[in-house]
Amino acid sequence: MTQNPAKAENKKIDNEWNTKLESVADTEAAEVRTSTIAGTGVFAKRHINRDEVILPLTGLRLHESEISEVNRSLSLLQVEEDEYLMATGTIDDFLNHSCAPNLAFTPDGQSFFALRDIEKDEELCWDYSTCENDGEWSMDCLCGTAACRGKVTGFPNLDAATRKRLLPIAQPYLRRLYDNA
Repeated sequence: MTQNPAKAENKKIDNEWNTKLESVADTEAAEVRTSTIAGTGVFAKRHINRDEVILPLTGLRLHESEISEVNRSLSLLQVEEDEYLMATGTIDDFLNHSCAPNLAFTPDGQSFFALRDIEKDEELCWDYSTCENDGEWSMDCLCGTAACRGKVTGFPNLDAATRKRLLPIAQPYLRRLYDNA
C-alpha cells in the first residue's frame, strides 16, 4: 500500500479526486471507462486469469482521527481497525462494488486479485463490505446482480452466511477480528 510518511497536518486531502478522469493511468490489464453501475468503473483490457493479481491498493494512509473532512463512502477504504486509505485518483479508486465480485483482496490486503477468470471488457468489481467494519455505515447497492443484497453494509451487519463466504477475501484485519466469531 502506498503510504504517505508526512505528519497528519501536512497531508493533503483532495475530495475532488474523482473529477480528474483524464489523469487516471491505465494498467496493462485494466482501464477506466463508463459504467452502468455508477457512472465510472474499471474494465479488463484483456482476459484475466483466476488468481492473477490485478491492481495494487494505493492511497493516502489516514488514521481514523484524520477523516472528518472526507466523504466516507466515496473516498475511504478501511485497512485496519483505525486506519484507512484515502482515494487519490488512481485506477483502483474507480473500482465499483458488486455483491457478486470478480476481485478480492490478496492475503496481505495490499492488492486485488481475480476470484475467477475475467473476460476482456468485463467490469472489475469488489465487495465493499470486505473492508468496512463500521456497523453504522451503509449505502444503496447498484450492482444489479442476481446476488444483490440491496444495501452495502459494514461487515458486522452482514448475515452470518454472507460473512462466512466473504471472510476469506476480506481485508486481513477483518479476518483477524471475525475468524472465530
